[in-house]
Amino acid sequence: MITGRRCLLALVLLAAVLHLLGIRRTLLPAQDGLKFLRVAREFQTRPWADVVRGTDQHPLYPALVALAEPVVASVAGHSPHTWRVAAQGVAMLASLALLAPLFVLTRALFDERIALLAC
Repeated sequence: MITGRRCLLALVLLAAVLHLLGIRRTLLPAQDGLKFLRVAREFQTRPWADVVRGTDQHPLYPALVALAEPVVASVAGHSPHTWRVAAQGVAMLASLALLAPLFVLTRALFDERIALLAC
């Protein structure tokens, strides 16, 4: 029988592949994502304290996008699409990181089969 860790790893890999396919097929970010991208770009041009004070949203996601953009730009080059890919990459990593705690919590409450289905 396949252990829970192997099944969880397979689910995470499947989710990563599906996310990457979605990133590749998406041409434009969602409308609310444009606001986050604007704040992320401000993190690279203005002092961080001013950006945090000037935004009405929580600044963690735009800050992570601002940190990820140079990494994506080193691979894909500088363009507006680099910002979109960086934002979607941050969102993808966050969603993949949530799978393990979801699996552990659901397994503690129910059983391994239900935990795999929940993930």
